[in-house]
Amino acid sequence: MENILITGAEGFIGSSLRRHLQKSNRMGSIIGIDLPDLDLADLKAVRAFLETCRPSRIVHLAASLARQEDESSRTQQWRNTFQTGRNLLEAAVAAKVAHLIMAGTIDELGSQNGVLTPDLPAQPRTTYGLCKSLLREVAEFYTRREALRIDWFRPFPVYGPGQMGTMLIPYAFQMAQEGRPAEFTDGRQIRDFLYIDDLLEWLRLALQVDLTRCLQGEFHLHHLGSQAGTSVARVLELIAAEFPGAIFHLGVRRRPAHEPDVQMAPKYSSPDFPLKGWTPSISCQEGIAKTARWWKTKN
Repeated sequence: MENILITGAEGFIGSSLRRHLQKSNRMGSIIGIDLPDLDLADLKAVRAFLETCRPSRIVHLAASLARQEDESSRTQQWRNTFQTGRNLLEAAVAAKVAHLIMAGTIDELGSQNGVLTPDLPAQPRTTYGLCKSLLREVAEFYTRREALRIDWFRPFPVYGPGQMGTMLIPYAFQMAQEGRPAEFTDGRQIRDFLYIDDLLEWLRLALQVDLTRCLQGEFHLHHLGSQAGTSVARVLELIAAEFPGAIFHLGVRRRPAHEPDVQMAPKYSSPDFPLKGWTPSISCQEGIAKTARWWKTKN
């Protein structure tokens, strides 16, 4: 039986993944940790924890939720996104963990426009994107020196039931449910929105990569999206159709000068079984409808 460690296990993706894996008896023992359980910025504590639980695989999802550009948020980014990830990598190497699956971000690519392929250079414009980009370089460095496989995945905007916060879709749903006015940009930007179940299926497949394939250094970069572009305005239209009382004002907020018009995922491909079989299956319209059903159950 494998031990699979999930960091950031109480977050939207982490908690969804934990439930998803626990439904299957074939995935081994699932260990989920979050900040109250272990401070990943404490290298000594991380080393001791990994030596105790001895995971064969780690899914690293933990990162700072402070994404603004004020001094406090930047400080949290460096500590809770870059430093924690670097510590986990160092401790994983010492504990001889065979396989890490690590969450990156499309923010690593900055304002690049169009279909964003994995071979594009990193050009981050945010502190979050910079922290993730530098952490990716550290991860790739370790695979050049150690018997370690790392799958670094950059998901396009993920959404679904249970997600809260200030990102476009949960913010719009919350304001629509409460009947409060919400202000947006013109909504003409085209984005690739990935429904949570499609991401969970990719993660499940990634955890099935044969561990004998992880006996030498390998680094793999994955761009995960629905492979279909949808305008922000169309997403808001779909949400408003589910909540007729929604009060959405488009064109009130100014778009940042560097914000690209289009960011979409390429068609996914991987030489590895079983990852080569992954195909996103939930359209934006279906995903919004599924998410709306969850929001309608909230008081």
